Amino acid sequence: MLTVLAVSLLLARCGAQDATQLTNRESGPDTPAPPAATSAPAPVPGSVIAKGENVLGADNVQNLRANDAAKATAHRVRVQSVPADEGFWIGPNTRDRLWVTLTGTHGESIFTVKRGDTAEFTGVIARVTPNFTTDAGITRDEGTDQINQQGFYLSVPAASVKLSS
Repeated sequence: MLTVLAVSLLLARCGAQDATQLTNRESGPDTPAPPAATSAPAPVPGSVIAKGENVLGADNVQNLRANDAAKATAHRVRVQSVPADEGFWIGPNTRDRLWVTLTGTHGESIFTVKRGDTAEFTGVIARVTPNFTTDAGITRDEGTDQINQQGFYLSVPAASVKLSS
């Protein structure tokens, strides 16, 4: 009881409302403030990031393969071509591109993706299955060899896509 009374008197005498305030007051004005929280760097336009690594482009195929089934976010990527109803290539050119398949469209998406559009979305890196390109309606001229060589594509819910011209 005597201890509680002594602490109450000490708090009242210092003008502190609780022990935390008293502790902070005791640290004094010369005590440095805790470091400010740092935020992640702004995403680079034209990138697709999975677990902090860019997976878009021929030079990043190893990153793509290392992130199987990981969430991936596209930041202002250019639509390179649109050879399928629910699929398209993103990237700056035919060498540095990645296939995107839209999901959740129930047969037809509510928007039209066009070559040259800028897209933002979040999806999942998915492994190419043996019949993937046939099922997606992609021909050899449209890049089946490249999709099979990469071994992965982006599976993207249509509802997550934001387009701008």
